[in-house]
Amino acid sequence: GTTRIRAVPPVTTAAEERAWWGAEWRREGETAIWGCPGMTWVEGVTRDLAMIVPHLGLRHGKPQVVLDLGCGPGRLAVALAKSWRAYPGWRVIGVDICEAAVRAARVAKLEVGIESGAVFHVGDGRMLPDAVVTVDAAYSMLLFQHLQADAVQGYLREVARVLRPGGVFRFQWVHGSTDSPYSHDVSVVTMGEWCAA
Repeated sequence: GTTRIRAVPPVTTAAEERAWWGAEWRREGETAIWGCPGMTWVEGVTRDLAMIVPHLGLRHGKPQVVLDLGCGPGRLAVALAKSWRAYPGWRVIGVDICEAAVRAARVAKLEVGIESGAVFHVGDGRMLPDAVVTVDAAYSMLLFQHLQADAVQGYLREVARVLRPGGVFRFQWVHGSTDSPYSHDVSVVTMGEWCAA
């Protein structure tokens, strides 16, 4: 068969990104956000949290606040908050550009009985919402390869601004060719320079 790739117009502003992800959500819902064939949602959540959480430097002696960038419908944030029910004051803050995904995340947390352990905000990456003041750690999965350079750099600057001294930001991105019509290649050297800045 022939593979058909949808034509995607250039996306250069936060408003255009918001519109694009809103359209993706209307078209495919959580499938568009997940996009990992051959792996169930639960398997993916388990795998991703195992790659992230042990490396965030979290301390069990006091409440911790963790930022989830590109939280989508709360796939990781809700599971993480659910696992922290035994730790009063521990919280996940999720940020995503897609308003529909953020609404889905808010519903998902209530469905599993989480009231204050997770909060979700709409944001475009260039500036974090005012509600995000200080965090102990941050992570991002399946996000940076879909963002314009200024949005990635914006997130890096904003995380540096709100991350407590010694805090950890663990993120993933795709280097090299991708199979998505809305993907951006950032080299390891360039990403290193952005992080250093």
